[in-house]
Amino acid sequence: MVLLFSIRVLLARENKRRDAEPPDHSFDDVYVAKIDAEGNRTEVKVSKVGIRPHWESMHLEADVLIQTGVLGFD
Repeated sequence: MVLLFSIRVLLARENKRRDAEPPDHSFDDVYVAKIDAEGNRTEVKVSKVGIRPHWESMHLEADVLIQTGVLGFD
């Protein structure tokens, strides 16, 4: 019981400290490079609202790496 209470007190203290910090706006404007069929590179702003399943984001990352030639598939 003492251990659980101690963990709860530590986590509550950390949450209060984190809530007192000013918000971090460094990731408000994030852009992703996309390559179209003609090979033109464009940057698209990423919305903070969109959440994708983990497997879907892995698939998209692999497509970008293959299209850009990073993996050596041409």
